[in-house]
Amino acid sequence: QAKLLRVLQEGRFEAVGSDRTVRVDVRILAATHVDLAKAIGEKRFREDLFYRLSVFPLSLPPLRDRFADLPELVEAILIEQQRRTGRRGMRVTPEGLAHLHRYTWPGNIRELANILERATILAGGHELTPAVLDLPADRSDRASSTALSATTGAMPEGEVELIPIDEVQRRHIRAVLGATEGRVYGEKGAAKILGLSRDQIAQAVTLAITPNLPLEVTRRGNLSMWKGCAAANGARNGVFAALLAAGGMTGPDEPIEGGHGLRELTGKFDLPQFTPGGGTYRITQANIKWFLSEYHSQGPIGLALQLRSQLKAEDIASVEIFTYWFAWSEIGSEPEKWRPRTRETADHSLPFMIGAVLLEGRFSDEFFEPAYLESTAVHQMADRIKVTEDPAFTKRFPGFLPCRMEITLRDGTRKTAAIDYPRGHYKNPLSDDDLFAKFRELAGRVLDKVQIDDLLALVQRLEHSDNPAKLFSSLQIKESTK
Repeated sequence: QAKLLRVLQEGRFEAVGSDRTVRVDVRILAATHVDLAKAIGEKRFREDLFYRLSVFPLSLPPLRDRFADLPELVEAILIEQQRRTGRRGMRVTPEGLAHLHRYTWPGNIRELANILERATILAGGHELTPAVLDLPADRSDRASSTALSATTGAMPEGEVELIPIDEVQRRHIRAVLGATEGRVYGEKGAAKILGLSRDQIAQAVTLAITPNLPLEVTRRGNLSMWKGCAAANGARNGVFAALLAAGGMTGPDEPIEGGHGLRELTGKFDLPQFTPGGGTYRITQANIKWFLSEYHSQGPIGLALQLRSQLKAEDIASVEIFTYWFAWSEIGSEPEKWRPRTRETADHSLPFMIGAVLLEGRFSDEFFEPAYLESTAVHQMADRIKVTEDPAFTKRFPGFLPCRMEITLRDGTRKTAAIDYPRGHYKNPLSDDDLFAKFRELAGRVLDKVQIDDLLALVQRLEHSDNPAKLFSSLQIKESTK
């Protein structure tokens, strides 16, 4: 350490066995897994050398503290290893990733690389499942005996306090936060004692925020299960608010314009009138999906089906979809839209859905099942698809929902189709027969024919009914059809 310190300070040294001084002009990049502050305190590392080396320190968190990077790390390691193992196209299944998430990785990236290489050798196919991802026994300290004893509270010997499990969790978390003096992360933080990773904390925080202040992040990137629940949660909250008001509950006078209200929080935005056009209610402008997919994909799917009837899938060389900015941003701009990993992401992935439609010549919600999500044929077709924002279309939105699709065949032939309003838009409405057919197809999965007939009859008389409760009772799924 003393000799290295001299080189850093003076820029010179003498080689072993030589009396000639050598001058050097170098930059030093040093890395260590040792806690140098602790080593200095134990007199195992020179403090002056530490400060000479620590000009621009970078702290790389251990793998257990950055699980959000795990999918990308796994993919990069498998690609790097394929030159050595000769196994190409290897991938970790979602169940395998969840399995890797549950381990604390004391050996960090090197241990992850070794686990993946061993699994690649053992795997019979291209998928790495928990069965081949053989993890050692977890050596992490996942609980604090102090916190656990504080959880139960003082009870007379021999007696047991019977309390709900959620109360046990609350007491445990409060005890841990008390023991860590409110610190959430770090070596002595609550997250470490509770056994939570940084990624798990982030998930807990986002699930606390998103349901209660609806965020567009619900429909961005790799979609979570919450995407399918957000609208229902909003409806539930609206009904609950109505019940509170009916019971006499009051709220702030100016929730939007008042101090610390919504506008102050989010910035300027415009609220449309409730009855635009002199009394036309918005329900008369409701749009209905014909296909079971994200709304702005309705037009492109219709065009894909129209063009697919004129050609063969194997003849397609490339596809370009021209659309408005919102649709491009929502379902056609992120890498996940070409390789969705979940059902929630798949039905918001325009190139993936169009690829499946062009390949199969039909549309079905079967496309969101694992067999299609992992289909090489669908992926290859999706890779031929480009989604482009057309500024002229963006200017016409939202009055129009324009889309144009151009398919170029391998012989150079070009097929084109365009649309302004998808089927089901209130300016291109479905007929009653269309709606009834769609309802029978979907409801038939869980209701019997008699129930469906009764429901349709009730719906047609609904505005003249004085007891809509019967409609909801008719929607109950019988045990025999579950």
